[in-house]
Amino acid sequence: MEKDFNDLLEKAKKTHKGLCKLKNAAVHCQAYELASKLRAIEKELYPESENAKKAHQDALIISNLLSLVDIKCDKNIAWTMFQAFEVFKQKGDQFSLEDATRIRHEASELFFNPLED
Repeated sequence: MEKDFNDLLEKAKKTHKGLCKLKNAAVHCQAYELASKLRAIEKELYPESENAKKAHQDALIISNLLSLVDIKCDKNIAWTMFQAFEVFKQKGDQFSLEDATRIRHEASELFFNPLED
């Protein structure tokens, strides 16, 4: 059984999403010590970049500002809306599907949710 778990762990470590799902399964089963160890492995293998930290801080500020005017949305959506607006201000009519795709891809990388497929 231990060998099977080690094989599972090695497979899960190949992707951030796989490792997060294994960690979340441990939490679901109330195996908190195991989940903590998996979180340490996750932080070692997939450290958060300075760019991601800044994006999360900015997103929190934007989300809070929007909530002041009764617009409720998640941080990732607030950040995406703000980025789209900033690029549109710079490019005007030249804003393209490529710009939108780049913003959406960057948001999905920065605000990674391993529970979404």
